[in-house]
Amino acid sequence: MKPDSDLTRKPAGADAAPDLRRTRASAALRITAEDLGLPVSVECPFCKQSETELHSGFGSQLSVSTYWCRRCYTAFEYLKWR
Repeated sequence: MKPDSDLTRKPAGADAAPDLRRTRASAALRITAEDLGLPVSVECPFCKQSETELHSGFGSQLSVSTYWCRRCYTAFEYLKWR
């Protein structure tokens, strides 16, 4: 009979998977608003402050991008072409 340790071993490369995901995620975060031709900071429609950052290059439609307000902690959409 085989020992129980053979049944609980991790598959080969199981420890490398989290590092690969972390590397892909950090590479995706390197895209900035300037790379997409968008303003770095826009005025928040809720609190009227400019402490905002690009959250996503695309929102619910292709013509909008999503920004995050660091002041009132609200996500909002910004029309790209005005």
